[in-house]
Amino acid sequence: MRVKNLFYVIFALIQWTWGLPQTLLGLFLLLRYRKCPHEYKGGAVVTYHDGAFGGVSLGMFVFVNGKRPSAWLRDAEVHEYGHCMQSLLLGPLFLLVIGIPSALWCGTGACERYRREHAVSYYALYTESWANAWGAAATGLPRPTWADKVAESYAAKTAQSQTICNDSRAYAECEPRGSEENKTDDEKNDVGNAEFADGGKGNE
Repeated sequence: MRVKNLFYVIFALIQWTWGLPQTLLGLFLLLRYRKCPHEYKGGAVVTYHDGAFGGVSLGMFVFVNGKRPSAWLRDAEVHEYGHCMQSLLLGPLFLLVIGIPSALWCGTGACERYRREHAVSYYALYTESWANAWGAAATGLPRPTWADKVAESYAAKTAQSQTICNDSRAYAECEPRGSEENKTDDEKNDVGNAEFADGGKGNE
């Protein structure tokens, strides 16, 4: 118990000195969500916020969305604690090396589209895979897999769309080519629908 308490003291001391920039930002965010539930875990103050975003770690302050499913929360706590450990190592460089790249990867529309269209896990970026590894090592809990499962679902949807498009193309190419005048309205509509599906290849 004494060793653990000593670790908590050292953890807080480093975050409030070496990691001061991000810890101050975390304190301001804590004041914003001061009425939300809080817990003290591994030397970090964990806030279960009710905002629109998912999670963020700033120095010794961790924020996770308390409205999300329990499986997501479990992974998010481990992941964000990994960012706390990165703050211990990087100190004033944390925001430049981790914070900004992570925020862009998470919050920009271009990155979101890239992950969705190419079935890329959110954990693929070095900032996030590193946080997962260190968070799991520090807490002794399983490495987060939530975002990997999301990427797998994107891949499954893409494969399904590809199958539908291929089937539509095959139908259009194999259909007997009679004159337009001899086709019924339903036949014309079927071909038009097949051509439209082929033109929409790749969309989810």
